[in-house]
Amino acid sequence: MGGGYEETRSDAEYGSTAAEFEGSSGNVRVAPHPQAVAVESVRVCLPADENVSPKNAGVSAGARLKAK
Repeated sequence: MGGGYEETRSDAEYGSTAAEFEGSSGNVRVAPHPQAVAVESVRVCLPADENVSPKNAGVSAGARLKAK
């Protein structure tokens, strides 16, 4: 894939011991609900760099965290 979307450094370089890093440009979508919060990584790429995966504005990872 072109465009430099896979140049994310390792989690150890960020000082994390339990994390999932997405190697792409993009943003985080957070949807809070009374019982939980949904967190998704939304990929962003130029049309020329888009292929089967990733699709522009596609969700590449996500998690649902329950309220305590």
